[in-house]
Amino acid sequence: MSTKSRVLLNMLIALGILGILEGASVIREGDLKYLSDDTLGYTLVPSYREDGQCINAVGFRGPELRARADVSFRILCMGGSTTFGSHVDDDATWPRFLEKELRERGVDAEVLNGGVNGYGLEQVIAALRTHHLDEFECDLVLIYSGWNHASIADNPTIAKYREKARDSRSKGLLYHSAFVRSLDKFLRELRTENIPRVERVERRERIRSIMAESFPPLCRELRDVCKAHGVPVAMIIYPGSVQLLHADDESFPEDAVALLMPENNPGLTERELVANAIDQYRSGVDIVRSSARDAGLMVLDVAARLEEIVTGDGLTEAAKAKWTSYFRDRMHKSSDGNAAIGAVVADLLAETKLVSL
Repeated sequence: MSTKSRVLLNMLIALGILGILEGASVIREGDLKYLSDDTLGYTLVPSYREDGQCINAVGFRGPELRARADVSFRILCMGGSTTFGSHVDDDATWPRFLEKELRERGVDAEVLNGGVNGYGLEQVIAALRTHHLDEFECDLVLIYSGWNHASIADNPTIAKYREKARDSRSKGLLYHSAFVRSLDKFLRELRTENIPRVERVERRERIRSIMAESFPPLCRELRDVCKAHGVPVAMIIYPGSVQLLHADDESFPEDAVALLMPENNPGLTERELVANAIDQYRSGVDIVRSSARDAGLMVLDVAARLEEIVTGDGLTEAAKAKWTSYFRDRMHKSSDGNAAIGAVVADLLAETKLVSL
């Protein structure tokens, strides 16, 4: 075989291998779940289907909307992955459980799940202002936010989800390849796993600083946007898996520590991991609570009420185990946890007269 033939054969073999890798990468990626959006950063793809997840025709998780004339009371729930319901099926999100609770109590309610993985408060407000409040004629808006990066500017989460949306505008021609995207994702995950401990701490502190600075004005903006549309709005104070723990406890339940995924926090002792998680959760909740109240927003303290229910007989081991069973990780809830939140929200809506039972 001549040199020219060998070169041609090797090129064909290389192209064949690349073709196989590209095909495998396309299959692995599956269908698009997110679309890039110039205002919000990204949105869910309408009518997307995945095991246990259904995005309806308007881009919300769950069943198709009923005709507005057929609904007595429509609630729009907004937030990030904790509202969307990461790791649970459509019928096991807290908005779905809330709808079920209200209907069982005699309210002809439709509860829309407007949660989008990764959304922060500024994205929520932008969605309400530009589309949701005008389009869906809601009687009440519930906000479950405060964990994610609050602002749109310099938001690494938006960059991450734009990549999931295969946004190639800033990536160049090669990024149209599924194999190149898969390789890029692998390298980014490898870098994330090896982020030094000091850098992880600095990143957490930076997010907290951004939240403390941006949340108060964003809550005032949320108030004004909803007021302009004549729609009441309430801020939910969210429960966290470490809520019942204290940094000076002699020991921590093994299941509770596992929720903090110590394998993703190399270099931290168990006590440091728990103490950091407690500090992060409590400081975040304090910012949400104070910002909402200072802005004159209605506050539904689901965290305090749920803790009161679970620890009614004291902070026993059984109570701690019950609390832990409500979570899949430090913030995301299990089906049981979302059911408990739905019931508590229904109680608080009745007590505050936001919904008439």
